[in-house]
Amino acid sequence: MDRKLIEKIIGKKNYVDLNDEIYILREMTSIMREKIVFKIEFIKDFLDGINQKTLKSKAVVDGIIDGLENDKFTLGYTNSKIYLLKYLKDIQFNLDGIIKTSNPLNYDELIMYTNSLIDLILLF
Repeated sequence: MDRKLIEKIIGKKNYVDLNDEIYILREMTSIMREKIVFKIEFIKDFLDGINQKTLKSKAVVDGIIDGLENDKFTLGYTNSKIYLLKYLKDIQFNLDGIIKTSNPLNYDELIMYTNSLIDLILLF
């Protein structure tokens, strides 16, 4: 989906917030992917940092999802809103999965949610 269209649908402030969180998630998942590929252990401090970033990103995504579900944003663009809502719910699902599997650590499921989130971030 075109970024200008996303901005029209959810407004400039929400778009900037979403874009910032996507950038943070991109950075976070690249570090996680590096640790997964090289089989580097996830230490508790690293997992705590991941959880903090994930919770912050989840709050932003949740706010935008709420706005889309309650049609608080620009009128029209129905098909694009549906597509964007599905995309954001997929991100939300994977963020929830990362939070759940990082404390206590479930390595295999954490890898699954991380890889899915990376795929979604690449689409943005």
